[in-house]
Amino acid sequence: MATRKLLKLACPIACAICLAAGYASAGQWLGVPLAALVWAAWYFGAKWPPTPLLIGSVTVAAVGLVAGASALWMLPGATLALAGWDLAHWDSFLGDDMPAEVESRLERKHYASVALALVPALLVAAAGQFLRLQIPFGVLVAVALAALLGLDRIWGWVKG
Repeated sequence: MATRKLLKLACPIACAICLAAGYASAGQWLGVPLAALVWAAWYFGAKWPPTPLLIGSVTVAAVGLVAGASALWMLPGATLALAGWDLAHWDSFLGDDMPAEVESRLERKHYASVALALVPALLVAAAGQFLRLQIPFGVLVAVALAALLGLDRIWGWVKG
């Protein structure tokens, strides 16, 4: 429970920091208040539905990319917004009437699955900023299927 509260606080802060750093690195200083607005919306809009907050955060990241901000800052910002959105939904899913042991076990499994989904995707996106490969479409589809199969196997291992 304490981990969930800490993450619900840390994800929007880290999201806003990444977005602000991305805008600042591009010299787009007008985007820094947008990042502060993202944090304020997450922090003060705790009673709001999390989906509009996610859409707003991702939109600020997308505008930053179009404005020339570094994707190495904008992608983690959008990813942290997605994690914050997931935590908000997870918090409403769990409720208050669950035994602490069951809740703790569910949280660990959920955090593992979220990390398994977000971290590799973020690493691949970051690697895409540095590597420029020309891969035939058929090979790309085969690699994607193999990756999905591998993730399925890893997920089975995490669940077990």
